[in-house]
Formats: sequence, C-alpha cells, structure tokens
Amino acid sequence: MIYYPRALASLAFALEAELPAAALVIPKAWAAFEEALPATPLSSHRVTVLPRRMRIARNPYNQADTCSLSFDYRHFPFDPRIARAVAMECHIGDAGGLHEGFSPDAGDGQFIGQADSGDWRLSDGNEITIEARDQTALLIDLPWDGHRSDLQVPLDAMIADILAANEVTKAMGVELRGLDSVPVIATERGDSGQQMPGQTTGSTWDHIATLAAQAGLVAWVESNNVVIAASQVPSSLAEAPAMVYGSNLKSLIIQREFTRRQTPPVVLASYDPENRKTLRAVFPDAAPPSVTGQGQVRTENPVFFRLSNVNSQAALDRMARSIYRRRLRQDISLFFETSEMRGPGGEDLTKLKAGDALAIYMDPAERQYLHGQELDERRRYLETRGYAPGVAASIADGYERLAPFYVVAEAEHSFDADQGYTLRVKALSVIGD
Repeated sequence: MIYYPRALASLAFALEAELPAAALVIPKAWAAFEEALPATPLSSHRVTVLPRRMRIARNPYNQADTCSLSFDYRHFPFDPRIARAVAMECHIGDAGGLHEGFSPDAGDGQFIGQADSGDWRLSDGNEITIEARDQTALLIDLPWDGHRSDLQVPLDAMIADILAANEVTKAMGVELRGLDSVPVIATERGDSGQQMPGQTTGSTWDHIATLAAQAGLVAWVESNNVVIAASQVPSSLAEAPAMVYGSNLKSLIIQREFTRRQTPPVVLASYDPENRKTLRAVFPDAAPPSVTGQGQVRTENPVFFRLSNVNSQAALDRMARSIYRRRLRQDISLFFETSEMRGPGGEDLTKLKAGDALAIYMDPAERQYLHGQELDERRRYLETRGYAPGVAASIADGYERLAPFYVVAEAEHSFDADQGYTLRVKALSVIGD
C-alpha cells in the first residue's frame, strides 16, 4: 500500500513580556495561563508548524509520553527566547494523496503536552528543536502533599477530588474506560478513615496509580483526563491489528529465555481484623509446569503477597488477577519496526500506544495455516513441511494453546520529511491466559 505521510504541530505559547515580572514559577496547565492572562487569550498565540522531523514516544503508564519536534527556522522564524512557555499538539497521519492537504481535527493528536526545553541551533541547518512531555508530567512533577479525600466515595470521585485540590491539575478530569462503576477503596480495604490509602510519599501520579492498583485497576493520562480501566487481556484477534513478518514488518526481534520459569500463580492474603479472618485469593487456580535447561519438568510454587485492610473477597480476587497478568506479560519481549500506517483491517497504526493489543505472526503462512485453521488442518500442513506425524501433532496442539497476542509496552512514531514514517514497537507477550 502507498502512503503519503504528513506531520503537523500546533503550538500555543505565552510570551515573556505578557507574564508578570515576579512570576518566576509558571504553572504548566493552560487553564492557569488563561486565568493569568485574560487580556491576551492563548488563542491569539496559536501557530501551525510543518515539521522537518517529529518523534512521538508513547511510553508505559508510569511515565509521561514525550515528543521531539524539529522545524526549519527559515520557514518558520520562531525564537524560543520570546516565549515563557509552550504547549504542543502533534499529529502524524496519511494525507491520502501526493497533492492532498493534511488537516487533522484539533484535540485528536497523538500527543498533547507542554514543552520542557527548546534548542535553537543556527548551524547550516538553521533548525529549532522543541521537546515536550504530555499531561502525565503535571502529576509526575507534583509532589504528593498528603491531601485527605473522602474515603467513602468511589475511586473516580476520590481521584477527581485530588485533581481539583491543586491549582495545576484542577482543569483535568476523570474518565472510566469500559467500566460502569469503580469500587470504594475504603470499603474494600476496611479503612476506618484514619488511614489514607495510596502512597504517603513520592509524586501525585504515584499516589493515583497506587490507588488504582489497590482496586485491581490501571490508570493513565490521555489528553486532559485521568483514565481508569480494568487490566485486561485481549481475547479476540478481530480487535487487534495483525503484524506479519514478511508482509508488513521491516524487522522483528523476539527475546525469550528458554530455561526461565513460567509465571507462577499469585497468592494474595489479607487479614481482616474486624471479622478475625484471613482472606486469600489465588490466580490462576493451578500452577503451570515448566521445563528446566536439562529437560526436567517442574511445577512452579506460587508467589505470595501480603496486604492489609482488604476485607472484600471480590477486591482481592480482582487484585490477584491484575498482578498475575502484569507479571505474565514479561515472558517474551518482541521488538519490531514498520513503515506501514495501517493494519490489514484498516486499523490506524499511527495511534498505537502502550496497553494496546497486537497479533504478531512470523510469516503469512503461519497466520493462514497455523492460527487460522482447525487442529487437523494444522497437523497436515506441518506434515507437508517435513515434520514427522507425531511431532506435527504435538506442534499443532501447541499452536492451539499459544495465541499470538501481545500488549504494547512502548511505541515510537517518527516522521522525517525525507524518510517518511516509521513505527518502532516494544511488545510483551500474553501467554496462557
């Protein structure tokens, strides 16, 4: 397929002269800028840039996404010295034709964030480079101040209260993704209101992420919202873009330690002092066998975690499942590079981010004959490739239990005016679930 990669960046900035002379620390939230500068709204300081290069890194949930933007000073004479702060919305996409325009919708960019640094390099290239982090940085850079929230409200309301209590984050919202409701942490932990759940030190983002983890959920920042969702494993290939080496991949690297033990079951235990009993949660129910380097089969012992103040069996079960799945994803690491901008089903790969599902195949034949056929058909195909009947039957059965699912850990989207678009992905396997 032929693509016509384009990149576009929208910059909004506050000028040095427009900010109070005594304002040594400038809030990063744009809502705070608008309140501080009522006579000069940011809409009057918005410009569109056609970059020479752009790199967007969609990082794991505990890190901020980053963006590096480079453009030619001769085409766009922007001097970083006149700006006190800069916000960026960056887009990468397919224009659809050589002479077609590229006009993405505002607010739909792969990256929205604030600039951390700007380099003005007047060499032969006359290039300006601006680097930025997304809104997660607001929470990462904000030390946790110990704000006490109402412990008898659901998790989303508790996080919304934390955001509203700080001037920098009060414009941010909370979104439930794939959930009708979320639990009340105090109820499931058994807190009486004297102990604040979460973390007592670190950043505000550490505290929010810990609160979500205590409920068996995950949290991340998307645009201007904190998103809360279940830690899920994809269950349908129809929902995941298919990447096939020999078809739409430039390179593919798979890393696995063959003598490494498989992920053992997770056991959580929490003592409930009110009812004077210990609750236990095990996931999965049976310990998977593994093979040593000497070919010896062994059964894994479970990994134990002790928790406190969790008096709900449902909460403990959900937390055990979430912890196990996170550990499970470390078994196989996969790295690939592609210039494709869409998957075989038309999926937009330029929006791929951490947590998304992928289906990875070694070659087109594997996808067609090993994952797309019944057990007997797979066995016959392997026999035609030279396998003995007994070996073919064993391998065919192995493919029955090995779904080609991976979860994106990191995705880097790069645009170059000369080289076009490149996607680099690190993904982790989901095996046996």
